[in-house]
Amino acid sequence: MRKINFSLSITVFFTFSVFSLFLPIYSYSSQTPQSVYTIQTGSFTDLASAEKEFDSITNLLDEKELDYLRIEKIGKFYSVRLGKFENRAAVAELLKSIKSKLPTAVIMDVNFIEERIAKLYKSPSSVSKRETGIKTAPSQMKQEIKLPVTEKADKKPLADKKAKSLEEQIGVISNLVKKEDYDKALKLVKAEIKLKPGARGKICLGCHEDLRKTLKARYVHPLLKTGECSRCHNPHTSSHKNLLTSDTNKLCSNCHKGLIPEDAHSFHQLVVEGNCIKCHDPHASNNKFILTKAGNELCFDCHEDIGNSVKTAQFKHEPVEKKKGCLNCHNPHASAKFNFLLKDDVPSLCIECHKSDKPIFARRHMNYPVADSNCSSCHNTHGSNKEGIIFDNVHAPVAEKKCRQCHKDPGSQFPLALKNEGVKLCRECHNDMIEEIFDKNRIHWPLVDKVGCSNCHSPHAAKQENLIMGAIKDVCGECHSDTVELQEISKNNPKNKFLCEPVKAGDCINCHSPHSSDNILLTKQPYNSITLCESCHEWLTHSTHPIGKDAIDHRNKNLTVECVSCHKACGTGNKYKMLHFETTYEMCVQCHKEYKRRGIQ
Repeated sequence: MRKINFSLSITVFFTFSVFSLFLPIYSYSSQTPQSVYTIQTGSFTDLASAEKEFDSITNLLDEKELDYLRIEKIGKFYSVRLGKFENRAAVAELLKSIKSKLPTAVIMDVNFIEERIAKLYKSPSSVSKRETGIKTAPSQMKQEIKLPVTEKADKKPLADKKAKSLEEQIGVISNLVKKEDYDKALKLVKAEIKLKPGARGKICLGCHEDLRKTLKARYVHPLLKTGECSRCHNPHTSSHKNLLTSDTNKLCSNCHKGLIPEDAHSFHQLVVEGNCIKCHDPHASNNKFILTKAGNELCFDCHEDIGNSVKTAQFKHEPVEKKKGCLNCHNPHASAKFNFLLKDDVPSLCIECHKSDKPIFARRHMNYPVADSNCSSCHNTHGSNKEGIIFDNVHAPVAEKKCRQCHKDPGSQFPLALKNEGVKLCRECHNDMIEEIFDKNRIHWPLVDKVGCSNCHSPHAAKQENLIMGAIKDVCGECHSDTVELQEISKNNPKNKFLCEPVKAGDCINCHSPHSSDNILLTKQPYNSITLCESCHEWLTHSTHPIGKDAIDHRNKNLTVECVSCHKACGTGNKYKMLHFETTYEMCVQCHKEYKRRGIQ
């Protein structure tokens, strides 16, 4: 029997153990958004102002009152919020205790998502505890392992190492034991593991005969070509589908690093998710880069709306039709500096083909100096049914080439400057509409700033009717991101089979007037009444609960029971039938307390 010293025995055992423990294991987690009650003290357009409010609150309140003090980035705004509660009574109690110090604070029912937190209050006591724990952990690990160590052994414990490959794992072990003991142990391990010739891949073809046919494809994955199946598949067992060595969302990035530049400005969602096989075949393909389909056909599998518009467009955009198609303008994985995965910014990308210094360019743009303007504010880059690939919905002055109706003369000092600002400019043509808008008691605030109508409408051309800048949900979501996120959660939750159609479709203007109204929340009918809901819902056919002016709300004698007393009109995340509470029981006992079950809070 082979004799080895005690230290070497420990090393061999440790080497086997670590190999077993540190096989690459990946997990994917995602936070489920949570509907909570919180206190909001202010909302700001810049982070500096929000941080000033944040610091002021930390000085005003006691430490026990600062739980979950945070700054959340919501759309264009930074909101300062305090606390996270499941019921309104608890948050109301906190508000009562701090109202004298923070008179502008209000209670809000919001969608809590940790990823939106730009800053979170940490108490001094909790920070000191964590620091103490970090300092003692490595020494405790050394005492438990009791291995002969070198001068390198003061590094972090194995649990803190993020070894991503077998080579790195071996490197971790070598740093924790004496080199001579490690080398001897590794030699013994290799001697015991004797594979058949070709066992790392070629032998696999004996059973997986279909791969022989795959190998005849024009483009084959290098690992399959060299018979290294075990680089991606575990030959014995795995907790992942197809015996993969790690989760499919992580596997490819083990070799293909750097597909997304650091601090990328825009990125392909499939790449972030690690869903590479949506575009690439993992083994082989007759398409370059082992793509599952060639050219635009691959892109249009997901981007169906663009694909349909390209096919039906009367006037084509030449780069889309060329051999590389979408890739003439877009990067497939990510863009370091530009939106929409573009290779360059607009108009720099456009003038590579459309030379702005030629006389014909000036004539077609009515002699206005638009070489540095955003081409896509008028032109549909994928094709159009209008000459010059202008968007299908064109503002009348643009269609009639009457640029001077809104802009100053092309020969003036500032030719692109507007003749007037905001609503004042639009009033010259749309006077009757604007008079009607301003005749209401409540005005949508974007109308009254210096940008006015152009906050939501394109002044030149657009894909959508009425020159809306995008889908209604997306335009409204620029400011009302909380509500739109809540709608998405409600829509994607399988429990919510009874969502209102406008919530499903993201059709905000079905219930709200986009310009002005005499009602709160700019609703087309009074918000706290049956009238608004009954335009779609025949509630008498499915509800026997008293509703209307004769039904007093027991929670507040000044209110009557209406649809919104029990249901939240824009969705409630994961709550059934858009209720304010998780179950009908919880909802009903808010008023009917005599039916509350004993022992249930």
